[in-house]
Amino acid sequence: MLIVTGAGACSDDGGTDRLSEGLPDVAPDPGAADAGAVDLPYETFDGATTTLAAYKGRPLVVNFFSSWCTPCITEMPDFESVHEELGDEVAFVGMNYGGGGETVSGAKDIIKRTGITYDVGRDPDGALLEAFGGLTMPTTVLIHPDGTIAKVRSGAVSKGALRDLLRDELGVG
Repeated sequence: MLIVTGAGACSDDGGTDRLSEGLPDVAPDPGAADAGAVDLPYETFDGATTTLAAYKGRPLVVNFFSSWCTPCITEMPDFESVHEELGDEVAFVGMNYGGGGETVSGAKDIIKRTGITYDVGRDPDGALLEAFGGLTMPTTVLIHPDGTIAKVRSGAVSKGALRDLLRDELGVG
């Protein structure tokens, strides 16, 4: 299944990446992303180190964002809304991408302003984004309970599109 979105995305310089408009899923074949990506360590904002493998046993949504990315900021309240609605069925992790001059204080400000309450980590050098095959901001990754990658999608995702992806790819909702 190939989903083509019409949403723009951000480039590292903070502008809208016009080349990503209409960009298809990054990894329509789940094997195209690095299967070991869920085992890569990342840091939480409280200084702990963990991996996405800690969420095995539950479906997982990982949403890469940056404070300089307008589509990221726009979609974050929608992700929070779906998290509030379906959080008992699926885990959510916001992953702050450190490229493009991102700062910890900028990320914390966006987390506070958008009101997200799900877990948040930091990908300061973009290693996780690269391992998942993400091309731009925002990028959303859907992961099956066994840790295998179901879908990688670059570009903004609306509340309705997120619900559809969760239902179609993870059987949630």
